[in-house]
Amino acid sequence: VTQAHLMHQKEKAILEENSRIQQERAESLNRLALAVAHQLRNPATTIGGFAQLMLRKLGGQSPFVPHLNSIIKDAGRLEQLVRAVEDYARIPPAKLNEAPLAAVLEEAVQMAEQRTDRRITCEAKLQLATAWIDSHLFTQALCELFVNSIEATKSESCCLEIHAEPRNHVLYMEIADNGRGILYEDRPFIFDPFFSTKAVGVGLGLCKARRILYEHNGNIYLNERPGGGTIVTLELPLRS
Repeated sequence: VTQAHLMHQKEKAILEENSRIQQERAESLNRLALAVAHQLRNPATTIGGFAQLMLRKLGGQSPFVPHLNSIIKDAGRLEQLVRAVEDYARIPPAKLNEAPLAAVLEEAVQMAEQRTDRRITCEAKLQLATAWIDSHLFTQALCELFVNSIEATKSESCCLEIHAEPRNHVLYMEIADNGRGILYEDRPFIFDPFFSTKAVGVGLGLCKARRILYEHNGNIYLNERPGGGTIVTLELPLRS
């Protein structure tokens, strides 16, 4: 019994040390991302501002107008990228509380509709009324997933089927959409930072959602939906 106890303590110490190293690495990457974003913001703003000033002074007949418009467009994209990196790096640790799951879903749907100017038809079957989550962060994660579903849907309305149930002290939530699904060759990269299949996408939405799930000691998986679309599965530990 003593030997087993010592082995258990040794394994526990190793896991705690690995967790500490991972946490320090994540914090270092966050500080690096914020520093790079800070260094990029001012030059991008200056480039875009001076290009707009030159455009106004030259007028619409100048042969340099297309080049200046390209500079303004790319400077704006760079500023958008800086904001996205800062938002990702500043995700705080989750402060877990018991929150009404239906209200969180409704708020996430409204946020996604405002961001995309598209409508969501949502059918939710929730087998529990509350969840042990950081409602603010979890709403952001759901919003990113809903926006991703909207942008993958060709029709005017995005249809979501959401099912949530507790199993073995774990909350399982499935979000099924009617989008175009995930290409097989894209699956290994869907959670990579800056990976995007959209022409103007930043590529941090799914990465941000997974980061928030990790803050909840949970996980996220994406799979193809039979008949077309995508099924997102979220796993969250229950309070017990």
